[in-house]
Order: sequence, then C-alpha cells, then structure tokens
Amino acid sequence: IRDSTWSEEAADGVHPRDIVRGVLVFKIKQNDKGEVIRFKARFCARGYTQLKGINYEETHAPVVRMQNVLLLMALAAEMGLELMQNDVDTAYLYGEIDALVYITPPEGYVQESKSGPVVLRLSKGLYGLKQSGHLWNERLVKYMLSIGYEQLKSDPCLFKYEKDGALVIVAVYVDDLISFGRPRSAVEAFTDVLEKEFRIKRLGDLTW
Repeated sequence: IRDSTWSEEAADGVHPRDIVRGVLVFKIKQNDKGEVIRFKARFCARGYTQLKGINYEETHAPVVRMQNVLLLMALAAEMGLELMQNDVDTAYLYGEIDALVYITPPEGYVQESKSGPVVLRLSKGLYGLKQSGHLWNERLVKYMLSIGYEQLKSDPCLFKYEKDGALVIVAVYVDDLISFGRPRSAVEAFTDVLEKEFRIKRLGDLTW
C-alpha cells in the first residue's frame, strides 16, 4: 500500500484466467547465532497460477557469480579494500510491472470499494510473481548506470566506479549488495546515494 503497489478493480470485469492467486506468508527471521530478531508477514503471489503470454513474459534475472565474489574478497585482502553490505528492503516492489496482472486480495483485506468484490491490479512487482526478479534487476541496473557506475561485461551483476583515486566495485545478489573499495568514504558515499533511491538496511562491514 505504501508503495502504491496496486489499485482496486471490480472482480466481475476481469476474466478468471487473468487473476493470480495471492497468499500471506509468515516467516521468523534469525541472526547468525540462531536468535529470533523479528517476525515477518509478506503478501505474495502464487506465481504458478500465472500464464505465459498473458500475465508475464520475460523472467531472466541474473545474480553475481560466486567465483567472482570470492575473487573480489581475495583482491580486497591483497589491496586493503573496504567491504560493506547493504540490503534493499522489499526490492521487488520497485520493479514496474510489464503486463496486466490482477491478484486476489489477501485474507482480511479491507477494500475501499463498496460496490462489490474486487481484485487488485498490480502496478509494481510482487514477491512470487515470475517476472518480479527480472523487473527489479532492470530497475537497479538503470539506476546504477544513472549514477555513473559501469556494468561489467564479464558479469552483469558487477558494477565499477573509479574517479580521482577512488574505487568502488558493487556485487549484486538479488537484493543484497556488497561494496568493495577504497577509501572507506567512497564506499560509504555509495550507500548514501543508494539510500536516496531505495529503502535499505545498512548492514555495515561484511560479515558471514
């Protein structure tokens, strides 16, 4: 709702085949010590009810190759680079939907319309949709290029920025971004710029 992810439409005006079923998913988040840190509830799409060519087309969404992450960690140790990590909160909701997608409201949803049953027309990606990863990746790549980062041809999930002696390399694994670079102020500056566009969790220096 906060991200204007959907709008209501009358259910009787939408063909049943165009409606994707939704579900509330509950999860307990733990830290590296196994301690409970929060409880999550997320409204997701049942992507298996989608039909190719009707409510989705492209689904490809690359992630950084793990061997490249290991190589960057080795280079960081050799060159004394700083390593920091950020997590983009509800990343898939930043993707602009590329098809006409309707979804059933979550259980307990209080609809605004009083004229009868409604379905939700999506304007943003939603967790569970087949194309959501692709849409988020497109959105992030477009933003990284707009702030002066170069997308490496060897790995489409690696981005490099180099200017006036500063070097920052960003590795992207879905909604997790690992920044390698020097000086530390340059790496922190990337986090500051990222936060102007997306809601993020600053996870600080890279850990497990």
